[in-house]
Amino acid sequence: MDFNETKASYRDQIEHTIAFSGKGLDFFTRVKARYLREIVARHLPQCASPRLLDVGCGHGYIHPELLRHGFRITGLEVADE
Repeated sequence: MDFNETKASYRDQIEHTIAFSGKGLDFFTRVKARYLREIVARHLPQCASPRLLDVGCGHGYIHPELLRHGFRITGLEVADE
């Protein structure tokens, strides 16, 4: 199954998969963005506005969070839409 077949229900599928945690996709997206920023700050402290290539970005749910952390993002998705 590829992204084209699941794009309409992707968020619901993710929410269902992580429901056991009591936290939703937005929570995990914020945490992941924060960790990425911490990794960049630790390993590339001189990089105030890191550039990120997100290959297979899907809906790009994480992009707004990364933008808030100063990333400049290019998303690449091969799905039809």
